[in-house]
This record gives sequence, C-alpha cells and structure tokens, in this order.
Amino acid sequence: MSYGIKIKHLRVKKNMNQQDLSNGICSISYLSKIENNVVKPNREIIDLLCEKLGITLHELQTEEELLLKMKCELTELNYLIRRKETNIVFKFNEILKRYEALNSPQANVIKLIFELRITLLSLDRIKLTDIYNRVIENLDYKPNWIEPYYYMFCGLFHYMIGSLEQALSFYKKAEKCVQTDKEEVYYQLALVYSRLGNFSLSTLYLNRAYDIFVQKMDYELCTSCNLLLGINYRKMGELQKSKENYFKITQNLSPKRDKETLGKVYHNLGLIYSDEGDSTKSIFFYKKSLKVKKADSKINTLYVLSREYVKLKDFKSAKKWNELGINSAIKQKSENHLIMFNVLNYEINNKLNTHDFENYMINVAIPFFEKRQERQTLSEYVHKMAIYYENIRQYKNSYLMLKKLTHFKEGETIK
Repeated sequence: MSYGIKIKHLRVKKNMNQQDLSNGICSISYLSKIENNVVKPNREIIDLLCEKLGITLHELQTEEELLLKMKCELTELNYLIRRKETNIVFKFNEILKRYEALNSPQANVIKLIFELRITLLSLDRIKLTDIYNRVIENLDYKPNWIEPYYYMFCGLFHYMIGSLEQALSFYKKAEKCVQTDKEEVYYQLALVYSRLGNFSLSTLYLNRAYDIFVQKMDYELCTSCNLLLGINYRKMGELQKSKENYFKITQNLSPKRDKETLGKVYHNLGLIYSDEGDSTKSIFFYKKSLKVKKADSKINTLYVLSREYVKLKDFKSAKKWNELGINSAIKQKSENHLIMFNVLNYEINNKLNTHDFENYMINVAIPFFEKRQERQTLSEYVHKMAIYYENIRQYKNSYLMLKKLTHFKEGETIK
C-alpha cells in the first residue's frame, strides 16, 4: 500500500517540514520519495514516521483499505453512467455517505473528480466550473490510478462548455493512459475533431471506436458512430455518401423505441438536402425531426428550419420558427443558441445593414464564438461581416474580416 500522500498531509497539518519529520529516521530525500510514492519504505520506517505524526499504523492502513473500497464503488458507478443507468445521483450520494469519514486530501480530490462527472449529467455550468476549479487546486493529492478518469472527465467538461482545444488536450492525455474501454476515448476524440473541423482525423478515430463497439456488440454506440460519420461525410462535401449512411441507419431503428435517434437522422437528412439546394425536402425532414424529438432537444432543428425559410425568403414562416427557437433557448439557458437566433433575427427583419447589427456581431456574437472556438459558426459570422463592410464601402474592414476568415480555415487544417 502507498501511504505517501497521507504522511505528507499529516506532516503539513502539524506544521512540520521534511527535516523535522525525517530527523533520526531517514534522509530528507528518502522522505520526499516516500511522500511522492516513489519508494515503498519498510515497516520500521513507517512505524517511526507514524509515531512522530501521532498516529498508529492501523489508522494509516484503515484509510488505505477504505480508499480502495471507495475506488471500486466509484469506478463501478462510472460504468453505470456509461450504460445510462437511472438514479446515478442518488447512488453517488449514497457512496459519499458511506465514506463520509474519509476526509484526507487524497479522498477529497477523488470525490471531487467523480462529483465533476456526476454534475456533467445536469449541465449546471456554474456548479461545474466551481468543482473543476477545486479539482485543479487539489491536483497534488491526486492518486495515480485516477488519472484516466481525471483526463476523461475534464475533457468532457471542456467539451460541454465549448473549450474544444482544452478538451482535445485532455483527451489526448487520456488516450495515452487509458488501458480499458479505450473506445470511449476514441469516440470523444472523434467528436472534438469533428467540431474543430478536422474531419479526416475525426473519421480515423470513429473507425477505431466503431471496431471495438462492434466487437463488444454495443449497437447503440455503433449507431452513434454512424451518425457522426454521416456528419463528417456531409461536411467534407460527400453528400450522397452521407445520405446513404443515414438511410442505412433508419433501416435498423424502431419508430417507437428509437425516436431520439430518428430525430437526429431526420435533422441531418434535412441538412444534406439543404446543401443540395432542395429546400422542400430539407423542410420536410426538419419538421419530421421535430415531430419525434423531445422538447429539450428540438432547439438545433428549430434554428436550421428557420434558416431554411430565410433562404426561401419566406420571412413570415422564418419568424414563426425563430421565435419558438428563442423561447426554447431562454428556457434552456442556452446562450450560444440565443445568439444564433438573434443573429438570424436581423436577417429575418432585414436589418443586416444596420449599426445595431454591426455592434451585436462585433461585441457579442463573434467574441462569444471565438471564446468557444466554434470555427464553423465563426466562419459564417465573419463572412457576414466582410459582406457588411463591403456594402457600406469600408473595404479595409472587409479585407480584415476576410483575412480573419482565412485564418480560421487554416486553423481547421493544421489541427
């Protein structure tokens, strides 16, 4: 067993430096190695250190045994989260109650890391940020075994709040240290690379994840891989390939049991037909998607449906769906969607050439999506501003916007 972190915690708590504790027992450098779990000291040294710290070896061993039991329960809980089991929050709180007596820095940082994962289920951004910051503040006490979970959970945290480069950094570290269930890391990397616009790398990781999901007969996640693969094909311009992929998915879905998945398929088919210039079919599939989706998952479809009516210059219909989208964004507290609906609203109301539009884009929309590293939305908005400045004959500003647009596109290819 490794007692290093506990010994260090007790030493610091008693205001002892390493020289105070090691004096007469071992060298300072050897104590440092003990505290960092680099060496495993013999029983005599441990007994002497415990005596100086005012605890017994039994007390030290009891905590280690409890930590091991808590580790087993928390890792099992993470498995249940992946299997989308119910009552996860209740089960986590029960674990916390059972190990309430464990309050060492090591135990607390373990609890915090798993609390981060549990809170990700509720998407409470303020609470998530607070827990994440507390995890970072206590990293010195993080045991080695928890590193894969730490990297995965922090990667998911940054992905959920839109910090894609940070998410990528954590997932790449997870890729190096995760030994089992590596398909989860591959799938998350595929999601991040797709959002960053690197569709070739996204597809590479998707195929790796898919092969393992097939071996494990996890057909639900196989479907998730195929959904993302269709998105990558579409964004790479392979529309027919993407379309065939989605129609193939529908053949294995039940209209009653798989409504949410069908909603995603219909949404993406709508996007493909929009890219092909067939607004009639595009709108047909968007509305079909809205019929089967749950209320809290309709927001993206409401946006693209409103945008499609703008393309047709049917501003009355566009306004109707845009207002529904704004209400949904407010209800869900989705700032990014609210900004997107507001920008679209300028176009619906023929206000793209106003100073109000310029101020909103320069001071709100573009900075927000720059911070989130949402390159696709950024490219669209920067292009709108380049056109805006050209229309009012501010050619230098238009040039700067086009230069910025080129920068985003180059960024997509080098990641």
